[in-house]
Amino acid sequence: MSFSSFLIAAVSLFAVAAALLCCSPFAAYAQTDDAEIKISPDETSVYAAYDGHIAYTTKDGKLHLSTFAGSVSQNFSGTALDIAICENAVFLLTDTGETKKLISFDIEDGTLGKEQDVFEKFAVSDTLFSEFVNYMDAIAVSDGMLTVSALDADVYSWFCSIPFAAQASSSLSVNLDLGTIDSMTATSADQNGNYSIFAILSGNLYSFVYPASPISDQPIDETGKWLSVATLDGDVYAAATDGIYRVDGTSVSKISDEIADGDIRPYYEDDVPYLLVQSREENNVTQFSVSDDGLEYYSVFDNIVYAAPTEYDILTVAKAASDTQGFYSPKNLRPVASISAEDAVLVLAEASANDSSDEGYYFVRLDDSADGETCYVKKSDLTLLPRGEGWSHGKYAAALTSSVQVLQYPFLGSTVVATVGPRDALIVSGDVGTDGETAAEGWNWLKVSLMNSDGDVVDGYVDERVLGPYGPYNLPSFGKDAVVNADKLGEGVNVYSLPEERDDLIIGTLSDGDVVELAQDGINVDEEWTMINYRAEDGVEVAGYVKTACLSEGGLTTMQITLIVVACIIAAVTIVVVIIIAKKRKRERYE
Repeated sequence: MSFSSFLIAAVSLFAVAAALLCCSPFAAYAQTDDAEIKISPDETSVYAAYDGHIAYTTKDGKLHLSTFAGSVSQNFSGTALDIAICENAVFLLTDTGETKKLISFDIEDGTLGKEQDVFEKFAVSDTLFSEFVNYMDAIAVSDGMLTVSALDADVYSWFCSIPFAAQASSSLSVNLDLGTIDSMTATSADQNGNYSIFAILSGNLYSFVYPASPISDQPIDETGKWLSVATLDGDVYAAATDGIYRVDGTSVSKISDEIADGDIRPYYEDDVPYLLVQSREENNVTQFSVSDDGLEYYSVFDNIVYAAPTEYDILTVAKAASDTQGFYSPKNLRPVASISAEDAVLVLAEASANDSSDEGYYFVRLDDSADGETCYVKKSDLTLLPRGEGWSHGKYAAALTSSVQVLQYPFLGSTVVATVGPRDALIVSGDVGTDGETAAEGWNWLKVSLMNSDGDVVDGYVDERVLGPYGPYNLPSFGKDAVVNADKLGEGVNVYSLPEERDDLIIGTLSDGDVVELAQDGINVDEEWTMINYRAEDGVEVAGYVKTACLSEGGLTTMQITLIVVACIIAAVTIVVVIIIAKKRKRERYE
């Protein structure tokens, strides 16, 4: 992939993530904790997210800020190395080619302010600036603190934590000969004003206290497996090569097998804390809620837009087993509806779970109106109701009035696909389901099929209450017999309620050699389908369609032809055997 195409894909990802982060009516926009996720496709593009704001850089030297309302940009100096974002500012670490710079842009009403030098803005000492400026390597924001790390001769120096919220200066510097800083976070200050800082250096997990002096490191785990660390709602979490852990002082406990090969970061929606887990391999960020039991999937930010089903393949009625919730999508489990126990919903389709669980979801409509609310409900929370017993598959029905509308989907206001009267024959090809407690509310829909004036089969849905048995109008005159011929010995011939080869229109199966009645004077070999009548095993008269190629007005059946062929083969073999024996005996007499 070329750099330009990679960059375009990355920008598309940013835009989609921005929409996902911002379009939720439950999203909060004034949190005091950060939600920073960095996906860096190359050394010039960096990305961070915070409560409805997406900040990212592009190769043309621009910093972009995207919100639900739109996108703004500002030029910046140098090449982007790292980025951090909080409620009211974006911090950017750049390299001008001559020197490195730590700059910031204020955010006000979704607009970026002018570029400002962080060291000048927050009055950081000249000594720190001159000593470490060209070694700056990474930045992070946590609880009002901007923490900067620097690389000097392959040894990281944690040299500056700036309490920018109070705009106070800091002059503390400490060299840590512990290796490369992979990730760092800070907790809130205690009553003595000290911050607990957790960091991963060369894969090992450490804790520090700031601004206590001198700073001494406290190793927590030195197995080299640690990848990223974050603070969420007062708790510390760390990602390792084998899962996610909760950090309690100097001990760790595993809470999930989820693998984060990138950063983990805090995130808040509607004052609810979540943990964001980045996967560079999948190029996405997954949002989890956190409980004592561990992580629970909530949503995912990536460059794939989830589309709701438009073809409904189930169409039945279900009841909630208990009070439950409907979700935005299997990809985003944001609650959008409350469903009470025993509430009836119309199930339209199935959807697999986005979190790789086996359960999956039903896509449901909460009422039967065309603009009714739709959502996703966990399968285990719904009980599918039994089909209605009044109409069997393949039964003929007719409208009780002169203008009954057949609808594309089983809810009022859906597109009308046909208007029928009592003389139009409808075939019941499916039953959406009837529930006695809700029948008066319109849940008793039947799926029907009919043939229009062009000879095409049309499917649709009709309220069961406007249908009755099909009367003896224009019934075909059955009389002449025909024989059923299967294509292969032992196979059956399907009978269809309408002349279309569909499983849901099969109403019976005939055997080779069965005799049926034709609805016309003879078989028209130019027609693909022929209407027949026969008596089923239960004694019921059945009328339907079979393939014309499977009928003959006389002659031999497939079974008879097979038997004749077998008899001929046996006779031929017998003759050959007799001739061979006769010749053998003749030779024996002359010898």
